[in-house]
Amino acid sequence: MEDYIFAQSDFGASEVARLTGITQDRQRDWRRRGLLPAKAAGAHARFTALAVAQLMVRQNLSRLGVDLAETDEIAALSGFNVLSFGSQIPGAVDFEAGLSEAIIASAAEAINEPVAYRYLAVFYPPISEALADQAGDLASATGGLGPASAFDTLGAIERLSEHLQQFGCAFSWAVVDLAALGLWLAGQAEKPLQTIKAGGKSRTP
Repeated sequence: MEDYIFAQSDFGASEVARLTGITQDRQRDWRRRGLLPAKAAGAHARFTALAVAQLMVRQNLSRLGVDLAETDEIAALSGFNVLSFGSQIPGAVDFEAGLSEAIIASAAEAINEPVAYRYLAVFYPPISEALADQAGDLASATGGLGPASAFDTLGAIERLSEHLQQFGCAFSWAVVDLAALGLWLAGQAEKPLQTIKAGGKSRTP
């Protein structure tokens, strides 16, 4: 099989502000606080499509009351899902001219592979360690119960909430829909999120 790569588009600070709602002033503040990577002096900030997706996750979790300092890991992982969902939207992935039919078919298959999970749930009040232990397999299936927990369906969140209520605690919850973020990103980006190019070894959509 011929090799190909997914080359991500990049975005400037003003584009990121439009796509995420994170103003350029806030971007600078996040960078000072270590929430964004440092950039070379005098250089303009640039963000890959994946970095934009990760920022969207952080911003949405922050709006649900999650401390930004606790969003690093979950945003890093969930940003891939946002980009994957977005890349499945028609027109979100471009193909370099001259690619073989085999590359196009293989890349299209990779783009449309199932995404690991769709939802991040934030519980109110936060679920204690003791209650998380009581959740057993329902929690382990999500990768654990942190500030935000990953689920593939809304029904799974409801089952966990009902299960925990058996221990005398009432919970409400809110979700970040990663598929909706991907749809928004693809629809508002004004350019493809990624381009399939010949060569290389990376096949991560």
